[in-house]
Amino acid sequence: MVSLRSKPLYLWDFYLQFSDLLDFLDFSERNLDWQRMSHVQSLNRRAELQKYGPDEYYSELNKIEYRFNVCLSRNIRYAAVIALATAVERVATFLCTRTASKLPPEGKEVNKSIHVLRTLFKMAGSNLSENLDTLEKIVKIRNCIAHAMGSVKDYKYGEDIRNLVSTLAGFRISNEDYIEEAIHLNKGAIEAIIQDTRKWIVEFIEECRKKNLITL
Repeated sequence: MVSLRSKPLYLWDFYLQFSDLLDFLDFSERNLDWQRMSHVQSLNRRAELQKYGPDEYYSELNKIEYRFNVCLSRNIRYAAVIALATAVERVATFLCTRTASKLPPEGKEVNKSIHVLRTLFKMAGSNLSENLDTLEKIVKIRNCIAHAMGSVKDYKYGEDIRNLVSTLAGFRISNEDYIEEAIHLNKGAIEAIIQDTRKWIVEFIEECRKKNLITL
């Protein structure tokens, strides 16, 4: 891990950007758990006072579980996917505008940020291609979320998304929500990718500087 204490502020900026995203997720997930518990406790009080029957009680409980465990959790984790892809694009823009070499244009339907990073990886002789492959999948998932609310059924490149989702730990296609065949993220799945990205992307920026691939 790069020691940020001895590095310029630009590295702190990128590191903290990913750290803030992790803090957002931690706060949101904890608040979600607390709110769910609070709603269940409120339901239990009402059920006792109004003498709910089993059918009425479990109907109300299922509504609470669905709201917090499916709908709201999905929105939080989708927001994190979008924020992660945006943070990576910011890193790529930073590197692209400071590179000493003219980079070749990206191919058709290739994300520009991933292209910039992959090109610099090759120039630096980096062994981080597996990390970049994961980020490329996240960018594609972000596009599905942005353009089809995460539904692979309604997305132009749905089959591609369906295939790559199966390769990511904690990701799957689900019919639990009102969005048919939607991308589902387990709790902690996107956090693991953000933590990994925070580590290697700061190291890679510093590697590019040391190898004179970028100028500051």
